[in-house]
Amino acid sequence: MHGDHYLGLVGLISSMHLWGRKKELHIYGPKGLAEIITVQFKYSETIINFDLNVTEVDSEVHALIVDHPNYTVHTIPLKHRIKCCGFLVREKPKSRRLIHDRLPEYLTPLQKLALKKGENINDDKGEIILNEFLTENPKKSLSFAYCSDTAYLETILPIIQNVDLLFHEATFDSSMSERATQTFHSTAAQAATVALKASVGTLIIGHFSSRYRELDVLLEEAKAIFPATQLAEEGKSYTINAH
Repeated sequence: MHGDHYLGLVGLISSMHLWGRKKELHIYGPKGLAEIITVQFKYSETIINFDLNVTEVDSEVHALIVDHPNYTVHTIPLKHRIKCCGFLVREKPKSRRLIHDRLPEYLTPLQKLALKKGENINDDKGEIILNEFLTENPKKSLSFAYCSDTAYLETILPIIQNVDLLFHEATFDSSMSERATQTFHSTAAQAATVALKASVGTLIIGHFSSRYRELDVLLEEAKAIFPATQLAEEGKSYTINAH
């Protein structure tokens, strides 16, 4: 609930209203977030044209908070001056992929669905066609972990193990490690160490202290430990690749 993480939220919600949003919006965050949004809406007399559903999560436990047909979202308990959590997004197992140039023309939609589920089917003569002849393995389900404000914390390692993309704060370089400890933040080296120990695919570091006019010192420090590191840059898109 530190301001740099939520102060722009009401403005974003208001912009969504002005852009014509009608679909319900779900927001997940720490205890107190619903009150903050309500108070700001009250005194600014803000009215929006879509339903807003705010769910306050327990920042101290690793728990499932979203169970979507295609993915799940869990909380990641972090260590900061106030209660804070990150989020882990994992795609659910995907369907097998049809090899279209091998599919008989007579297949029904139900048969194709059965193939995607990994089942064998019968041809038009009642003979069994093995699933492996008509399908390929599904694409890998991807994963992303977002670890915002936190001191170096190894208890998150089992939770984020083998994720494809990890965002981890790197507020300071190692020359400021004492300051990092005092403020419950991480250095670039510590973020990279978490990535290394968790065997992640790619690391993105961010949440840089304003003292850094140039970020090379942070990137170089992290890459010395975990080469597959990138800087979080405003406006840049990042692709989650399987590893």
